[in-house]
Amino acid sequence: MKIKKIFLTILLIIILAGFIYAIINPQNKGKMDNENGIKIVCTSFVGYDFVRNIVKDVEGINVTYLMDAGVDSHGFEPTASQLIKMQKADLLVYNGGEMENWTEQVIPTLDVSKTSLIKLMDCVDLLEEEVVDGAEEHEHEHEHQIGEIDNVEWDEHVWTSPQNAIKIMQKIEEKIEELDSSNKEIFKQNSESYINKIQEVDDEIWKIVNNAKRTKLIFGDRMPMKYFLEEFKLNASGAFNGCSTETEPSTRTLSYLID
Repeated sequence: MKIKKIFLTILLIIILAGFIYAIINPQNKGKMDNENGIKIVCTSFVGYDFVRNIVKDVEGINVTYLMDAGVDSHGFEPTASQLIKMQKADLLVYNGGEMENWTEQVIPTLDVSKTSLIKLMDCVDLLEEEVVDGAEEHEHEHEHQIGEIDNVEWDEHVWTSPQNAIKIMQKIEEKIEELDSSNKEIFKQNSESYINKIQEVDDEIWKIVNNAKRTKLIFGDRMPMKYFLEEFKLNASGAFNGCSTETEPSTRTLSYLID
């Protein structure tokens, strides 16, 4: 009887471990189930999260999140198989900007008569990138991106403002409706449901801000929240700017941030 209990316990542990692995294994997340149906490829988790919430409960739509868990978007370079997925996609959702400068080489190779594009930075009004108060002084090593005017560098972290997130969600929904008009009402309902959640967060943040004694945020690492700060009329200090590749702040910067 004791051996039987031990056996059942081990079996239960194995089943539970397999169940947990199936949930957390990043290789199984956001991958295309098959080659049939509408294929949507997302280069960032932000776009992927918006898309999967819009198309949930709709059969025949395969959504792929291009990067695996733990990959830094600033240093990402697509593999040959990932390039093929983008070329075969019906819709490519990408952020653009310095964090995805590789897309500027990939986009011209796509057949836009077969692959629709939506760039998150094109969905909202852009803010100019600027040096963060307290950030390390360093040279901008990146080249100016397509769409920059008079050497203006636009901040690409557009989704950090809840109101921007709502605008982006709406633009993505419109693009998906063009691909599958038969499920238009479901897409609208899903989008409105998610937008309501974003608005609830927005309202809650405003309550916090309106009752706050201080209006400054301190970042011990990169500071990518410019659009968030702009919406809620806040300011910030940070060790590095949003797309900085620096990892070790100077003693001077640490002292400034502590003060």
